[in-house]
Amino acid sequence: MPFDGLVMAAVRRELEREITGGRIERIYQPSPLEVLMVIHCQGNKQRLLLSAHPQNARVHLTARARENPLSPPLFCMVLRKHLEGGRIQEVSQPGLERVLTIRIQGWDELGEPAPRELICEVMGRHSNILLIDPGSNRIIDAVKRYTHAVSRHREVLPGREYVPPPAPPKLDPLEAVEESFYRCLLKGSLDMPAAHALQQCLHGISLPTAREIVYRAGFPVDIALEHCGAYELSRLWLTARQVTLQVLCGELSPSLLLDGEGNPVEVAALELTHLQPASSRHGSMNLLLDLFYGAVEEREERAR
Repeated sequence: MPFDGLVMAAVRRELEREITGGRIERIYQPSPLEVLMVIHCQGNKQRLLLSAHPQNARVHLTARARENPLSPPLFCMVLRKHLEGGRIQEVSQPGLERVLTIRIQGWDELGEPAPRELICEVMGRHSNILLIDPGSNRIIDAVKRYTHAVSRHREVLPGREYVPPPAPPKLDPLEAVEESFYRCLLKGSLDMPAAHALQQCLHGISLPTAREIVYRAGFPVDIALEHCGAYELSRLWLTARQVTLQVLCGELSPSLLLDGEGNPVEVAALELTHLQPASSRHGSMNLLLDLFYGAVEEREERAR
C-alpha cells in the first residue's frame, strides 16, 4: 500500500482535530526508526506513531501496545528534553507532500518559550524524523543522520540548516492548468496504461489512486494512453481534480480492503470502487492505517 499524499492529507485533517492543543506527556522510541508520543488532549490520551521504516514509513494515531527498550536511545532522550510538556500548536502538510510538520510550543531550562518542529518525512528508504528549531531553521537531531556522502541534496546532522526533501517533478493537481496536464500525460510512451501515466504525472497520487481515477472517469482501469483522445483526457483531468478536492476538503471515505480470510490487503483515503475485495471496512484514516500496518507487522513477525 503506498502512503501517498492524499493519505497524508487525510491523516493531517484528523490529527488537527484530535491533537491540536494537546500536551505531550511522554515520548518513547520502541524501535530504532519509530517514535511514539503520548498526548493528552481534550480529556483523552492519544498515542501518535511516527515511523521512518524504509518499507512501512508512516504517521498515524495507534492503539497498539509496543515494548520499549530499557534504556532510551539518544534520539529519544533529545526529544524528551525538547518536547515533553510542550503543547501542539499546529499540524501541517506542504501541498500534497508526504511530509507532516507538528509545531510544538516547548520551554527551555530557564522557562522561556522554545518553539520546536517535529517533521516526519515519508519517503520510502529516504524516510526520516527530524527535530527542528524553527527560529534558526537548524536541525537539532534526526532519527537518521547522514552527510553529503550519502545525499548531494542535503546533509542531515545536528546544527545543519534544514533543507526539505526535493520535490518530485510532478504537477499539483489543484494548481496545474489543463494544457500542462495533457503535455505531461502524453510525454511518455503511448502504450503506457493511463493509470501509470497519471501516477507519474500528478503529485500525491499513488498507483491504486490513479487506477481509481481512471475507473471513476468511466474507463477500463488498464486503458492505454493511445486509446485516449481529447474527451478521455478531459475526463481524466476533471476526475483527478475532483478526487483531490474531495480529500482536501474533508469529504473523506477512507477504506480498508480485506481478502477472503479477513486480512487487510489495501488501504486508501477514498473508496477504491475499481477493486472487488471480499469485504471492506470504513472508519477514520488513522484507525484504518493502524489496522493495516498492525497486520503487516504481525505477518512480518510470524515470518521471522
